[in-house]
Amino acid sequence: DSGVIDIQKEPGDLNDAVRSVCQKMGHLLEEKGLKLELKLADKLPGAVFDRDMILVIIENLLCNAVNFTEKGSVKVSTSSNKDSVQLIVEDTGCGMDENDIKKLFTPFEKSAESLKNPYSGDALGLAVCKAMLDKFGGQIWAESKAGKGTSFFVKLPV
Repeated sequence: DSGVIDIQKEPGDLNDAVRSVCQKMGHLLEEKGLKLELKLADKLPGAVFDRDMILVIIENLLCNAVNFTEKGSVKVSTSSNKDSVQLIVEDTGCGMDENDIKKLFTPFEKSAESLKNPYSGDALGLAVCKAMLDKFGGQIWAESKAGKGTSFFVKLPV
């Protein structure tokens, strides 16, 4: 918000960024006994983003998926259409209701599940992710059902 961070909007390989973060964070999934499923699209077009920021965004989404999933899996996938590439991070965790989804991208607003979770942070990560994506024309949203897991969607321009 202060304008101090210099954004480097450049074409990049989203699949490469996903692989990098998944390799770095694989131990967290192993420690919890969670299965990581990667389903990366072939021949994904270059997306416009700041590489350092997209790595932070992917890491945040993956950390949240691990923290809120006690058993099952985390699935990370990519896809594209003519205007954008999309990243989806899905978990088989506790999920949340509609009211909590509305709070996700507001700083310091914790969901009911976050209040119960000992790994929950200060409720800034998703707000920061949204702010970063806004800087390079991306979007983020979530879909979830209590007890059924959560899916986060990130859309980036090509």
